[in-house]
Amino acid sequence: MKETKDFAPVVLQLLKGILQYEDKDWTDLLIHQRAVRAYFADIGLELHLNEADGYAYLAQPLDEEEEQPLPRLTRRIPLSFEVSLLCVLLREEMDAFEAGASEALYLYITLSDFREKLQVYFKENLDQIRLFRELDRYVRKVEELGLISQSNRGKENQEPIYRVSPLTKAKVSLEFIGEFKRKLEEHGKSL
Repeated sequence: MKETKDFAPVVLQLLKGILQYEDKDWTDLLIHQRAVRAYFADIGLELHLNEADGYAYLAQPLDEEEEQPLPRLTRRIPLSFEVSLLCVLLREEMDAFEAGASEALYLYITLSDFREKLQVYFKENLDQIRLFRELDRYVRKVEELGLISQSNRGKENQEPIYRVSPLTKAKVSLEFIGEFKRKLEEHGKSL
């Protein structure tokens, strides 16, 4: 087995968060993939690597059957309704983008696009006004989750443009969407 120092930068990057194909350590991850998987398996973590979409991240499986489950590496924090809604809308946009005939590598979305998509779900009242004021906070939270990143494309327009990460497909699963839609229906709303 390779010495850990051969792939230590990859390990450290993955422990910090998502590794994408444009990152300098991406090639090393592909070269040392087997050793990196084994390293993380030894400490109870799984490497999720999607070469086609160009991202990798770590996950800690929920193993409730073990007598002494490992402590969680990260805290599980529930998302607010608005952030969950943004995540679901991003996933649906990503699915539509991939189904289309676009030759673009990435889906880009503006702050106005976010606003327009959210507006449908809130009646014309104070909630909508407050929602637009708080939209930046929700967008930052989605950015912290690694689902979007601010792009330089919109600098000339002065409106922020965000690149939607392919990771959205992995993090916003069909199970998450189904559960979210079920909760919406319980409250008399639909997506």
